[in-house]
Amino acid sequence: MRDASVIVARDAGGMVAVLAAEFPRHGGAYVFLPGGRREDGETPEECARRELHEEAGVTARAWQPLGSYALTLDSTARIHLFLAEGLTRGPQQLTPGEEGFTLMWWPMPAAIRAAAEGRFLLQGGPLALLPAQQVITVRAESIPASAPSRSPRHGPRRTDESPAGPDVDRRGPGDRTRVRPTRRTPPKPHATSRGRAR
Repeated sequence: MRDASVIVARDAGGMVAVLAAEFPRHGGAYVFLPGGRREDGETPEECARRELHEEAGVTARAWQPLGSYALTLDSTARIHLFLAEGLTRGPQQLTPGEEGFTLMWWPMPAAIRAAAEGRFLLQGGPLALLPAQQVITVRAESIPASAPSRSPRHGPRRTDESPAGPDVDRRGPGDRTRVRPTRRTPPKPHATSRGRAR
């Protein structure tokens, strides 16, 4: 038994590549993620890149390992999981025996729901979706919120003041009410003992 790779291929809109096919020996149609057995001389990532291109017609710029797990207790073969992003889509390059593979693009929650409903035939898909979703969630939580806009001047603005100043005419276009300009009373001069302003 050889190692295998399984890929969660997620595009910029959050859609995930999901394949579907009929498996008569298992009683009908199932869904699964792109992936397959490693060929001689391949690393797990090289295997993942090849399988993603063949089964989904997709190449990816960013690859993140999601861990590897034993396939069975009786074998040393492992399944290697990857999150692939920065996708470029193209035509599928299906090999003989894969002609019936139908490619779909699902939102991540829909893929996870399908896993919970038992619609995946192989264990690699559900196993890869869990850490991929965790990586995406942690990444989103680490993005700082946008800083609130600040007034160009320091200090809070008065609630009765428009952005252009306190004496701006704030009437609407149909309001013909006369607005009396604000009159500012000059300060009274301070008289000295000689009765002259200082």
